[in-house]
Amino acid sequence: QLPHPTPHHPDDEALLARIAADCPGMTAAFVLPEACASSPEAVLALLRAARARRRARLLLAFRDPRAPLLRLLHEELLGPEWPAAVGDRIAERLTELHRVQRRLSERGGAARADGAEELLVRLERLRRTVRGDPLGAAHELFLLELDVENLLLAARAREARLAAPLEISIEAAGDGLEDLPWVQVQGPELTEPAPQDAPPRPPAAEGGSRFAEAEQQYHVVGKLASGSYGQVYLAHDRALLNRLVALKRHNPRDPGAAEQAARERLRLVEINHPFIVKVHNAILDKDGAGPLLVMEFADGLTLEEIRQRILRREPPFEGARVLEFIAVYGVRILDALHYLHTRKEQELVYGDLSLNNVLHCGDTIKLIDVAAVRGFDEPGPTTVTPPEAGPDGRMGPAGDLYCLGHVLTSLLDAAPAVGTLGERSLRLTLARATRPDPAGRFATAEEMAGQLHAVLRELRSLRLNEETFAPSLHFGPVADTLDGGLGSAPPLEQWAGGGSYKRLLGPQRPPAPGDAAADLPPPHPDRKDPNWKRLQRTSYHDPKGLLDRTASWEHTPELLFLRCRLHIQEARAARHALTQPRPEPVAFEGDGPAERPRTPLDELARQLAAAGAAARKAGQLIGEERARHDWRVPWHQGLIELAHQRVEQARAAFTQVYEDIPGEYAPKLALGYCHEHLGASEQAKEFYRSVWCRNHAQGSAAFGLARMHLAEGLPQDAVDALEGVPPDSRHRTAARTALVRIRAGLHEARPEPSLAQFTLAYQALLRLVEHEGLTDPAAEERLRADLLELQVLVVESARRTGIDPWSELADRLPVDLDHDLPVRLRVPRTEEQLLLRLSDSYRRLAHQVPRSGRAKDDALIEALLDNAHHIRPTRLRHRPPGTAPRLPRWLSGGREPEG
Repeated sequence: QLPHPTPHHPDDEALLARIAADCPGMTAAFVLPEACASSPEAVLALLRAARARRRARLLLAFRDPRAPLLRLLHEELLGPEWPAAVGDRIAERLTELHRVQRRLSERGGAARADGAEELLVRLERLRRTVRGDPLGAAHELFLLELDVENLLLAARAREARLAAPLEISIEAAGDGLEDLPWVQVQGPELTEPAPQDAPPRPPAAEGGSRFAEAEQQYHVVGKLASGSYGQVYLAHDRALLNRLVALKRHNPRDPGAAEQAARERLRLVEINHPFIVKVHNAILDKDGAGPLLVMEFADGLTLEEIRQRILRREPPFEGARVLEFIAVYGVRILDALHYLHTRKEQELVYGDLSLNNVLHCGDTIKLIDVAAVRGFDEPGPTTVTPPEAGPDGRMGPAGDLYCLGHVLTSLLDAAPAVGTLGERSLRLTLARATRPDPAGRFATAEEMAGQLHAVLRELRSLRLNEETFAPSLHFGPVADTLDGGLGSAPPLEQWAGGGSYKRLLGPQRPPAPGDAAADLPPPHPDRKDPNWKRLQRTSYHDPKGLLDRTASWEHTPELLFLRCRLHIQEARAARHALTQPRPEPVAFEGDGPAERPRTPLDELARQLAAAGAAARKAGQLIGEERARHDWRVPWHQGLIELAHQRVEQARAAFTQVYEDIPGEYAPKLALGYCHEHLGASEQAKEFYRSVWCRNHAQGSAAFGLARMHLAEGLPQDAVDALEGVPPDSRHRTAARTALVRIRAGLHEARPEPSLAQFTLAYQALLRLVEHEGLTDPAAEERLRADLLELQVLVVESARRTGIDPWSELADRLPVDLDHDLPVRLRVPRTEEQLLLRLSDSYRRLAHQVPRSGRAKDDALIEALLDNAHHIRPTRLRHRPPGTAPRLPRWLSGGREPEG
């Protein structure tokens, strides 16, 4: 299709022939086909092939009634019977119109019978004249058919309105993370108020000129709304099987409307996003009032209508899942905003985001009033006005985020309170988006979407109590588990008091603040940092070596934050050195011989000072203004406060991080630890549970929950949390070690453990050693001793109740299970085996105690050996004649008897 005839190219005929041969069924409109460069015969072949396909609908709009192609079409494609066939079709539609109008009259509806009679008169006149000038009558027949369809559609719509009011169908959402309820308007053409009936041509009836050009293709049904720059009408597109479209007409009385309309046409035709209403066409209004924009029609409910349903608690907009719907609205709107903000052709803002400009249609959303779309800092209308926009509505991307935060907050305020940390995270996300200072808001729509999507997963996980995993956007994995020792084998000091009795597991303390500071997740390096590539390839396993290596690198914020964390790790090493026996000097403070050696306490102070200096320098490089809104600054300040043992101050710093990035795991994990250390167990449990529910691989959160449950006397809940740590987590072995300790532990002052408890503990130890990665023989020995002590207590308890423990044990753990296991992992089957095994275990534990010469270590060795001698069974037997006396087995270190 060309605006003017162009020279014919030889390849055109071949191309048209190929298209004609492969042409599918289509619905298409050809404008000015007489201007085509190809010959009329070639175009006719293409049209003939398209028309031969099933379900083909073709509309050809000629400007020249004497065009050769038009005459050729009439002679060879339509045939001489075509005018009569069109007349018969129009007569059938007029008959149907009479029937509808008669029914309307009987029901008291206003009918336009006079219009139908006039159309019938026009038809008869055309039938008489068509024989002499069939081509001249073709256009008049086409217009007559359009006018008949106008009246028939209007009459049917009026009849439908009388029969059934407008209905809205809403179906419950699916189970997917981002599923929304299905919202659909049943019969949107019944929209009230309807405009005046489209008039028959050629009368100048009421409103006849308003859509003069549009009437040929579009039948206006009703007025939908008034937007920022005009009105929006619902119409049928006759060229596309009466598809519903929206026609937008700019206000001719607005002095800026024409200029705005021109800008809007250029922008809107280029915009193509699934969550923004699509502009199909722009047509001229004959009265000069301006263009009509033909847009995609999206039927549904505005977010203001959704808000009203939330207030009324109408299903499915009731209950805790409403918060997830609100988050999904935000994520999808942010996707559209990110598209507008980052367009290569021209960066745009939506500008007028409000509850009435977002439609929930089907199971998605549409931004429907795009009149206010404009370039950055251009004036325009606003419903919600950001503080920086001023009276003329100039704004950038931060203004769009402010408007979105306001819209979603309005929905959230209408929703029922669910009282979870997820709700708090959602409110914090929206609070950051609506901060008065644009610099304090999210930097981009993409950044806000990342946090909102993480909050969506948090809401879902807490509602369903099931994992909804996604990796962190800003933090790496935790280096070491914050297990507080629960994930390690029992310490040797457990046996320092002497005696072979089973000890209470008791409440478990969180790790020391200095350990937590070193083990909390490290942030991902900023990709814009000059050192980013080098930091990506850096190993963090040798803090001292890495400090030496990076000393000569260019100082950038990310490098200084890394050095801050490395100094905190070195401070932990110095603090641990304080507890070692007879600490030796670790370095010298100068080169002179008179300089005194630096003790671990000196080293601790030096490393803490260096960590603080690195963090301050990073803040200076970022800049005072930016640093006030950069979450990395309070994050590292919180680590420094923990390293100084100032947990209350650390909690305040991590709270600021949580307010800046509410969807992240790391600040919640840090706050859970701080609350736990400060004795706020309920708050600690809330933060730990929020992290663990969303990502079971977060072993530190699982351990935090386990400690909380043990303190409440709920060991099974602690086991449930630890069992959820998945096999691919680096915290799996520690979690399974803790599980063995809890299964084998006593949680009451006067316990009566059962064989069932022992069986579970034994099976947990067997899995840990054989399948879960425990390779430390010393740790295995301590766990085994702890388990054997439980078995002694179980045997004694069973006897008191008159049960034979050994036969019941054989039922629970058949002897066949022992065949493929090493002796150390076999279950003792007799009391003698049990006592000998436990005695030998105590002796092996004594070998694990350091030979430091300290009185504390010597006392522990003595206590363990006393346990070994005390528990070992004494056996007396007759010595056969001729045999030499033997030393008792416990003196000779004898082996345990077979059987």
